[in-house]
Amino acid sequence: MIKHSGRRRTASLVRALLGANAAGLLILALASYASAGDHTPQEVRALDGRVLCLAHHELIITESSGPCDSFAPPLKVAIGESFVANGKKRTIGVIQAMQADSDLKENGLDLKKGDWVCVAGETDADLDLEHNDSALWLFVPHCQPVP
Repeated sequence: MIKHSGRRRTASLVRALLGANAAGLLILALASYASAGDHTPQEVRALDGRVLCLAHHELIITESSGPCDSFAPPLKVAIGESFVANGKKRTIGVIQAMQADSDLKENGLDLKKGDWVCVAGETDADLDLEHNDSALWLFVPHCQPVP
């Protein structure tokens, strides 16, 4: 349904942010986005200044997703920049950006056609909720890749 691997990871991370109740609606909405709008920039700018830190933990019976503890954001969202989350200094090693091909307004996420959504993590594994039981990532709901 979602063609590009970066988009699938970004969709999983956004789905975790919005919660399980919105998962089905969000997957359907993201399916209408074109994979041509995905890419992996070296830096993104938070257009509204919001950079959120989110963590996902999956145990044998339960799973939880939510904000990180003790979050100190990076000065900028770029490869090599550091931030603090859950009591540990971390360095951004990967960024995924996805551009909306149509409007999307679901559970607090309000995107217009052409808007960008970005996620960043230390490694690719942090952006892969399907295969990582304990992920932590930055979510930039309204971003712009820096050329």
